[in-house]
Amino acid sequence: MKKTLLVIVLIILVALFYTGDEAVKNDKPTIVTSTFALYDVASHIVGENMNVTQIVPFGVDIHHFEPTPKDIVTLKKSSLFIFSGAGLEPWTKNFISTNSSINMSKYVKLEGNEHQCSSSHEHEHKSVDPHYWLDIHNMKIASQEIFNSLVLIDEKNRNFYEKNLKNYMKSLDELNATYKKSLKSCKVNKIVVNHNAFEYLAHEYNFEIIALSGFSSDSQPSAASMARLIELVKNEKIMTIFFESFVSDKTMQTISQESGAKVDFLEPIANITPKQAKHKVTFIDLMRENLHKLSSAMECK
Repeated sequence: MKKTLLVIVLIILVALFYTGDEAVKNDKPTIVTSTFALYDVASHIVGENMNVTQIVPFGVDIHHFEPTPKDIVTLKKSSLFIFSGAGLEPWTKNFISTNSSINMSKYVKLEGNEHQCSSSHEHEHKSVDPHYWLDIHNMKIASQEIFNSLVLIDEKNRNFYEKNLKNYMKSLDELNATYKKSLKSCKVNKIVVNHNAFEYLAHEYNFEIIALSGFSSDSQPSAASMARLIELVKNEKIMTIFFESFVSDKTMQTISQESGAKVDFLEPIANITPKQAKHKVTFIDLMRENLHKLSSAMECK
């Protein structure tokens, strides 16, 4: 009897311990982001002081994400919702939050570009490029705006957040300097991609993007577009062509077979895979990985 009572008491104590631990965790403010770049910024600034979550699951193409009822509840319970904007998350148009939110596209420098749509009637049109986080200057703006919102939630830890912000800004400055140095002198001044998610990089570091389609990864190229691109790759003696993570490489493999160029992928960094998340891969890690591939493809000194 005594042993039974002792077991019951132990079970109750263990349950209370874990419930209390979960309560402490849930007492922390929750910051929700839509893209990995914003998730990375918020995580680095808040440290362990807040819970940071990404509403788009790791491994899911952000262009195809639709929130579930559970996701909506998570958003409504959050202290802050940070989304990319610029048309990247159309589902946010119908989302009414009772809490504060940041549409980051209202603060950063956006660019648009005339690009060709591969369809039965090809034409040129202008569109806003939503991949602005690939401009390191925009990442610095985003970092400052996130900091400004975080201290409104937790003013008492301002100094802690400010220190983390400065460290993150320093890392971004170092990354920018590395890009400038690595891409300063290159034999080839253009890269070929399946769709134009990298215009901000090209604009900042003075190289050209040749894209099979526009800003949307869903754009379907025509046979004429593919034929022209194959001819360009051959004439320009381009040795590497790129597709992006989360997108099928089927089209670029076809172009590779016809042109002789090898195929590699670049990270647009809108999201990461579960494996990358498990290994705590950061925005800067992925940007450095992109730099290594760009430098090799453009034969930079």
